[in-house]
Order: sequence, then C-alpha cells, then structure tokens
Amino acid sequence: MTGTLAGERRFRADRSEIARARRFAVAAAEVDGDAADDLALVTSELATNAVLHATGDFVVRVHVTRGAVRVSVFDADPEPPVLRRSAITDPDGRGVAIVSSVASEWGVRPEGDGKWVWAEIALPG
Repeated sequence: MTGTLAGERRFRADRSEIARARRFAVAAAEVDGDAADDLALVTSELATNAVLHATGDFVVRVHVTRGAVRVSVFDADPEPPVLRRSAITDPDGRGVAIVSSVASEWGVRPEGDGKWVWAEIALPG
C-alpha cells in the first residue's frame, strides 16, 4: 500500500496494551464514525493475536491513503494467523474471522523472525 505513514508505536506484550494500541491507531489515522469503530475492532483483534500467540513486544503501524487506512501489527512469531471456523461455544478463535469480515482486505507479510499482519479499512467517499 502506498500512502502516508500516520504513526508507528511499540507496545509491551501485555493484554493491558491492547486498548492503548486501539486508541493509538484511531488517533493516528484521524478517522471517526464507522471507520474509527472498524479500525478499533481490527486493531484490537490483531493486537490480541500478537499478545496471545507471539513472544515479546508488538508494533502497530498505521498508513492512510485517500480511500483507506491500513493497520499493520508486527509480532515475533513467524506462523501466519489462520482463518478458522469456531463453534459458538468456543471461547476464542474468532479474531481472524472478525478481521476478514470487517476489513476490505487483509494479509500477512513475513519479516525476519516474525510477521506483519495487516488489514485495510475502506474510508467513506
């Protein structure tokens, strides 16, 4: 994605950091309304996966273009996330499905000993 880097920040691998990552992404993108809600949800899911499945800190990067916001989360686990079907009684396992349903696109880019998982939120207009 070409676009302007709106911000990048490192967070500790701790559940308490997920809300901070979410607020950071929305503030960096300078969006509101449905786009802010969707960006917050996607950021939460990507950050949660980083905290639960990787080791060490995670990084959130936000790019903005005229038509979309891309949030990318880097973690030190080379294994890509898996889109799976979870039963309604399963306590977890829905994060990637949520990202897939909310984002206009999402994907994974390996880097070093880890990966960037990214998702794009379409902007109105």
